[in-house]
Amino acid sequence: MKKLILSGVIAIALLASCDKESELRKGAGTNTALASFSTNVIDFAVEIDTQNFGASQDITVNVSQASNADRTINVNVVDDNTNADPLNYTIPASVTIPAGAYSGTLTITGQDTNLETTPTQIELELVAPDSGTVAGPNATINIFQVCPIPDDYFVGAYTIGDLQGVFQGENFDTGTVDVMLPAPGAVTRTFDASFFGNSQNITINLVCNELVFATTFDSGFVAGTPASAIIIKPASNNTSTYSLTDDTFFSVDYDNEAGGFGTYAGSFFLSKI
Repeated sequence: MKKLILSGVIAIALLASCDKESELRKGAGTNTALASFSTNVIDFAVEIDTQNFGASQDITVNVSQASNADRTINVNVVDDNTNADPLNYTIPASVTIPAGAYSGTLTITGQDTNLETTPTQIELELVAPDSGTVAGPNATINIFQVCPIPDDYFVGAYTIGDLQGVFQGENFDTGTVDVMLPAPGAVTRTFDASFFGNSQNITINLVCNELVFATTFDSGFVAGTPASAIIIKPASNNTSTYSLTDDTFFSVDYDNEAGGFGTYAGSFFLSKI
């Protein structure tokens, strides 16, 4: 049923888009060309620490009718609907559709001045060069930081042990774990570890230099009055980091929600064997 509903929504959206394009062309005359972005939402992933506008993204601009001469279409940033920092991107002032062609390429560039993994937006509009052309809907570019992780980084056998325990005695039992890559290109790592004698599957996220304990589990113990479960979960004040130049030792923060006693910070280490 969800697929049917979604298909209906997409169909309605496509019909609305077609109707709008037909209306634009009809309002300007039968010989009028429609200039439009090939897609109205573009993801622009910029690798962490890229400088000198070394990242690029091509955007295709289409026209419904070819011309016997090059056609230049201006491109503007819609400031009111843009929250991306201009330090992170450059946008050409125009795109050229070559003579006889139905499309041209607008190449935007980016760098990581202060990007985050959460996207910010750039809205672009096309400006028709003459009365023989009308512009289609605007496009939104989502620009964000990405941090690729080599598949051979932080995998294999590691010794695990407590750095800052919460319970008396060992929390993460000292031993050996096999850190695994879940899938090629993944930015997560998984392993099975023993917590107070109970086996737990642990996931670690590698998020642009931040190492994140990404697992929540019931420790099997209770605390507080009235007594409630002690839960191990991601750290609320995470200080764990990583560097792609070294995967020999990691400190991993987590939180211990100790029922009615409150939440306490814990940490363990992983040392490559």
